[in-house]
Amino acid sequence: MTQHRVTKPEGLHGAAAVAHFGVLALALGYTAMIAIHRPPLAAMIGGSPLSTQVRAQLMSSLALWTVVAAALMAAGLVWARRHDRGPTSAGDLAAELWPLTLLPVAWYVFDIAAWSASPVLLYAVASAAVGYCVIRTELPPARHHWRAWPRVRAAAPRATVVLGIAAYVGYVSTFTICNHHSLGTAAFDLGIQENVLWNTTHGNVLYSSLMHGHYLGVHTSLVLLLVAPLFAAVPTAETLLVLQTAVLAAAAWPLYLLARTALDSEAQAVVIALLWLSHPAVAGANFYDFHPVAFAPLFLFSAWFFWFEQRWRPFWVCIALVLTVKEELAILVVLIGIVTLLNGARRQGWLLVGVGATAFVVLQHVVIPHFAGGAHSYSWYYADLIPAGEGPRGLLTTLLLNPVFTLGFALTGTRLLYVFQLFSPLAFLPFVTARGWVLVSYGLAATLLASRPPLHQIGFQYALSLLAMGFAAAILALAGLSLSWRRRALAAAVMLAVVTCYHYGMIWPRHNFTGGFHTIDFDYTDEEKRVYRELMDLVKAIPPEATVLASEDLVPHVAGRRIIETERYALTRAPLRFDVVLVHNDGSAQRMREVPYLGGLRDYDVVHTEHFVMFTRR
Repeated sequence: MTQHRVTKPEGLHGAAAVAHFGVLALALGYTAMIAIHRPPLAAMIGGSPLSTQVRAQLMSSLALWTVVAAALMAAGLVWARRHDRGPTSAGDLAAELWPLTLLPVAWYVFDIAAWSASPVLLYAVASAAVGYCVIRTELPPARHHWRAWPRVRAAAPRATVVLGIAAYVGYVSTFTICNHHSLGTAAFDLGIQENVLWNTTHGNVLYSSLMHGHYLGVHTSLVLLLVAPLFAAVPTAETLLVLQTAVLAAAAWPLYLLARTALDSEAQAVVIALLWLSHPAVAGANFYDFHPVAFAPLFLFSAWFFWFEQRWRPFWVCIALVLTVKEELAILVVLIGIVTLLNGARRQGWLLVGVGATAFVVLQHVVIPHFAGGAHSYSWYYADLIPAGEGPRGLLTTLLLNPVFTLGFALTGTRLLYVFQLFSPLAFLPFVTARGWVLVSYGLAATLLASRPPLHQIGFQYALSLLAMGFAAAILALAGLSLSWRRRALAAAVMLAVVTCYHYGMIWPRHNFTGGFHTIDFDYTDEEKRVYRELMDLVKAIPPEATVLASEDLVPHVAGRRIIETERYALTRAPLRFDVVLVHNDGSAQRMREVPYLGGLRDYDVVHTEHFVMFTRR
């Protein structure tokens, strides 16, 4: 049987061999120095504000261990020559052990403090190191381990994806509910969606008192009508949290089918599906309340699967579903149409462009203004690029007249970090082809040019549609590579996904995993459980027909009613009379002076509890 192994470059000779031998010894010495002395790597990255004594000690240690490493490798060469085994020259040894030169990089890349001090720099270093490994290594051919069990071999990929989906749903559902019970959710946006669905299931379709009007005046998320029957059956915030988790996890299945069809490889399709399930941006959006855009990846991946198979009827059903998610997704339909044109399907391509463009105009400029009572845009998201008074067209003017300024604005540190976080687990494959650039163009522009930080942070829902298009673009890129380079690219994606998940993921160590505006705390303590029980005792005492004013993080627990308002906006709107006011009790006199002002609560009875105060109108 032919033996396959990782191939290594030919041995070096002369000065090159000596240089590589020295670099290898220095890398091993540096690794030993860090392992023994554990210097503050974050401080060393930030300019090395170490004392002279510490610097001298580290230099001495570096010199010592470099010499030790060189001596050990030289001794190994002498032994190899005597026994005629292994590398027998410095050049051969350097060629054999070249991966060890990357050990110092690993120390920095996986050091939490160092990464926090300079994430963009270390992302670039990690990406370069992974790229170096991929270029220098030729992977062995894939092996089929279940030749004797063809049924197992046939079922294993699908079973792996299904188990991954089930594990995601179980894990994330548990902790999103814990996060909700520990008051980690808010009126914006879980309370809004719950109130919209409650009103919808009680005859006031897509109305929300939190929005002071029809929800279609803000977003054309008609997909909520599909959610309404489930919410009617179990009308709780927990229903929405579990549903969102299930929808995001289920997107891995059409993604797997898409990759399997495009790449003709079960194993590679499984890897791509697992990359989706493990991506911190997916989990981050999942832990940030509930948003209709969570349906976008499921519908988009399904559409792409049928696109690859040229099954146009189910494809158009999926496109119609995409258009129900949010008005801006019509632009993604236009981009899919452009890629379809580039692939030579002119009829379907032009139809997609026309449908997407028409849908965007109708949804953004007809439906939303009709229900909002006037023109409505989110140009204020891009305030730094739009001079005062110019409106949405000002952004286009800035793009055309000040392209250098715009590019500099888009490539600042936090935005570059966002790009690394999103696309390094895809080995930056969306940027390999022109089609990939087309697919991610709108998402990149919409997020990188925004003035509001949430639009370029992975803990928010804004990343989902861009990431979904990125996965589709990555599969298109992989489909154009040779089998060898495709496997190398996926290996690079897995390695960079490990780095990203280590620093920003929800599994371990979870030190920087965010959902929305907060770092998620996975410890649901006994005290938090007691506070939640106290809150539920108060909520149960509120009649279903009562109108309620509540603190921002209490709204999702009482939003299942016709009229609900948040405390933080009550001061900026006309005084309203509420049947119940539910607020936090911090025990301060200032707090108690503020609360009555919110609704003129002098004619209310007061229920004091340890953590909350409830005012009930007499």
